[in-house]
Amino acid sequence: MVLQYPEFNAFSPTPGQKLILNAIGRTQLPFEAIKKIKTIKGKDLLWRFVLKALPKVYNTICSHCNVRESAENIFFKCKSHLQTTQLILDHIQNKIGGQKIIWNIKILNHLDIAITENTIALLFEYIWRKRNKFNHEKIIQIIHKEQIINELKKTQEAKKKKNSTKSYQITWKNSANSGTLH
Repeated sequence: MVLQYPEFNAFSPTPGQKLILNAIGRTQLPFEAIKKIKTIKGKDLLWRFVLKALPKVYNTICSHCNVRESAENIFFKCKSHLQTTQLILDHIQNKIGGQKIIWNIKILNHLDIAITENTIALLFEYIWRKRNKFNHEKIIQIIHKEQIINELKKTQEAKKKKNSTKSYQITWKNSANSGTLH
């Protein structure tokens, strides 16, 4: 099949997406890495963040920082969670033996590391929930390390359970050792 207008079959980032690409130092947005994330709400928020399609009111002021609210401010600059978010990320990275990662927009470059990708997605989810609880219900929520760790454990257990239900037939060179691996 020949396309009449082949130039329309290519991805052209919007100006906002170009800002993200420049900030993270990449030529492509991390869509493939986002697809692999297991936490549904976090995956959706990361996807919307990268597409510059978060459902928010534009030209509002962040109630914590008194600056114009933007997606970057919500997730990476807001004083209401920045220190806690970094401490949680440091704790999890330390537990898994990972490298220290600074919580900023360049964290999108770390979506290809299994546990880190789900940690980032969970943090996005909890930051978004915290923001919405305050903006819509005037309820102050605190992001607790234990909450993130418990959700991360559930994600990892679900992943293990999914993988353990698959049965693989292994044929050994010596037929006496053939069998099924669960």
